[in-house]
Amino acid sequence: AGGYSAVPEGSVGSCGSLSSGRQSSSKGLREKAPDDLSPEAVRKLQAEVMMRESLPVYAACCHLSVDDAEGALARLRQGHEVVLAAALAMALESPSVDVHVEALARQCEMHGLWELAARMLGKTRIAQEAMELLGARMAASAPDRAAGFYSSLGLKPMQQYAEMAASAQDATQRARFQLLGGDFSGAADTVIKCLAKDLQAGPREPSLQPALERVLSSLPADKLDPGQRSLVLAYAFYIGAAKAVKEGYSCIVRFLVGLAKQQAEQSGTSFAVSPARMDDLASGLKHLSDNEVCLTGSDIPSGANRKATCKSMITGKWIQGPHVMLGGTQMSMSMAEAVMLSHVTAFSPLADGKWLRI
Repeated sequence: AGGYSAVPEGSVGSCGSLSSGRQSSSKGLREKAPDDLSPEAVRKLQAEVMMRESLPVYAACCHLSVDDAEGALARLRQGHEVVLAAALAMALESPSVDVHVEALARQCEMHGLWELAARMLGKTRIAQEAMELLGARMAASAPDRAAGFYSSLGLKPMQQYAEMAASAQDATQRARFQLLGGDFSGAADTVIKCLAKDLQAGPREPSLQPALERVLSSLPADKLDPGQRSLVLAYAFYIGAAKAVKEGYSCIVRFLVGLAKQQAEQSGTSFAVSPARMDDLASGLKHLSDNEVCLTGSDIPSGANRKATCKSMITGKWIQGPHVMLGGTQMSMSMAEAVMLSHVTAFSPLADGKWLRI
């Protein structure tokens, strides 16, 4: 299928040999022939080539053929095959199943499918925490319906969460309860203090506790006062840049670092990460190849033959193919850039505090 021949005798699995219809892939394999000819090494190389050919599903099959489930899930995520990644993670009972189901649920949520998102989150090991944060985001989006949202998700009344926040000993839990209690400013202040403490003593590339990152991503930053909003966004964009380095999304790293610097300056308060340290993070790009990640997926139309009509706010280059217009403005970015941003930050690059919806 798709120009791939049957696997020859003696090869491994069912996702492999390249037909003459994929000359560039065959050339790539010859040029990068590994010293290690183990099945795992060969399949990893084939997966890398297939990602460059915009075939994330085939790349995932290569990993599965040598029982590398996590490698397959990583390829599907990079290729924005969100549905397939979640389905595979659930079928294989992967340790990372919550990450992939959360990603799919958040995508449903961004399209207004709240009930479907809730049903998905109910299948995760963090169901209670995830459901509470879903309720908080729903309430922030439609305050007049907050009580109904909480009731439908089986959550406590808002006032009860406000009382629980006052007695919570764990800072991350307190921030979540503040958010559920409608104290957005208090939740943001708690999150900012946690982030500042972690980043001041942390390495160049921060690694947050998942629970704290979930609360950060659930803050309705557009409802905060300008200074506090800028500080929240500065941390969110800086952390997003660090995640982009790890994911191989080289084209958006400097853009996110620039946003983080701008928002830190606009906040008018001290920021835990110095401009020099942020520049140091961006310097990590030298360790990434230009084409380390080829982001595509079945739900991202190619549109390669479209005439370029707008420029990317990220690279300044003309976009040829599908693009996203942001918030009713003339600002745009390519679909691939939008997807990469959505993988590393919850917030719009317009820095208005609104969540990124694609």
